[in-house]
Amino acid sequence: FSGNKNYDERIGSFDSVFVGNAGDSNGFRMQGSSGGLTNWLLSVLLEKGLVDAVVVVSGAISGSSLYSYRVVEDSTELAGSAKSKYYPVEMSKVIALIRSSRKRYAFVGVPCFIKAVRNMCVVEPVLKERILYCIALVCGHLKSTGYTEYLAAQMSVLPHNIRGIDFRVKISGQPANRYATKVIATDKVEQRNVFDLDGTDWGLGFFKYKSCDFCDDVAGEVADVTFGDAWLSSEVRDWRGNNIVISRNSDLTKIFRDGVDTADLELRDSSAEEFYLSQSANYRHKVDGLVYRLQVAREKGQWAPRKRV
Repeated sequence: FSGNKNYDERIGSFDSVFVGNAGDSNGFRMQGSSGGLTNWLLSVLLEKGLVDAVVVVSGAISGSSLYSYRVVEDSTELAGSAKSKYYPVEMSKVIALIRSSRKRYAFVGVPCFIKAVRNMCVVEPVLKERILYCIALVCGHLKSTGYTEYLAAQMSVLPHNIRGIDFRVKISGQPANRYATKVIATDKVEQRNVFDLDGTDWGLGFFKYKSCDFCDDVAGEVADVTFGDAWLSSEVRDWRGNNIVISRNSDLTKIFRDGVDTADLELRDSSAEEFYLSQSANYRHKVDGLVYRLQVAREKGQWAPRKRV
């Protein structure tokens, strides 16, 4: 992204920053965790023929995992990949599929997955040829399956009875950050407000991988576009949700601006500073707190990765 006109040390190189949503007429906003812009963009890429397929996390077709990476070629099937999935997945199978295919893809993932994909594209030209767009989702940290089981247990659902979980159920009339979590069990459906469940405060880091303690990438800095929740005082009051978006690809920026011109999207121009404010707690933990965690590791004689701080 060296050709981009803007750079900020907190979000990297960028073309534009936006705040807004996919509007209320196309269904994407209500399907999503926040503003619905991720699936809106994926649908545009598919419908315009800019990619042949998108790689997204959806409900697992088989096996013991609730979610897995899947390839979607029809925009009408994107609903299954909507919303945040605070659940572990792996991408080796879908990467093998991309290698064996001649199709063009957009790949969606949290920042560490996107960095892995970019690194694979460096050493495998065939992947660089086929993965045309990398789309990042802002991430506080990854959760193990224990997180799902812990929330379900508080709703009297045992692990072997869990059939699905919706981590982000919007509640009409409530601020966007006061959502609920719904567990689908073999014999019932239970839902609780997120503030009534123990362990849902992301700052506590329950069921977090150790590697996440050494990640400093809030903004998905090597992605063509990054989507996050617009946790801003002006936006959080709207229960339907809003996204904050960093575009590093001028072609994608044009797609967003075209969406505004056709009244498909409700977007306003934003800034690196506003992105930082929307994710300030995440930055405090991942950047400021990282200084301390690296010091503790050194004092204990433990290995830790070399970081920018």
